[in-house]
Amino acid sequence: MLLAVAQVSADVKCENIYKDFSDCVLELGDSMGNQDENVTSEKGVEAVCSHWDAFHTCALSALSTCQEEAGPMWETLKADSRKLRFQGSLFDLCSPNAAPGLGLACLPMPLLLLTLVVQLLGPESISLPL
Repeated sequence: MLLAVAQVSADVKCENIYKDFSDCVLELGDSMGNQDENVTSEKGVEAVCSHWDAFHTCALSALSTCQEEAGPMWETLKADSRKLRFQGSLFDLCSPNAAPGLGLACLPMPLLLLTLVVQLLGPESISLPL
């Protein structure tokens, strides 16, 4: 009985993970489609990267609600994104190294990724040197 209740609880918690994630993708598309600035200008790059950061925040939030399915989904997305790497991608454009003026704007992403990794793998997965 207790196992059935736990399974129902996990199912309810994971019920919207794919819809929530797809909403993040659609929001990113809408934001990019409504882009007024020229992407080659510094202001345009800042705007694009702020949309990219907002997408990551949204996606991590959506995935964090269901740890059971988020791990495999996140790993699949990472593997697929590695296959699609090309010069000029948003990963390259919005990295702190590529856009020195955006270093602080990109700071929350690594912290959010670390939080997701700790949630998925558990705190014992991180070893800190003494």
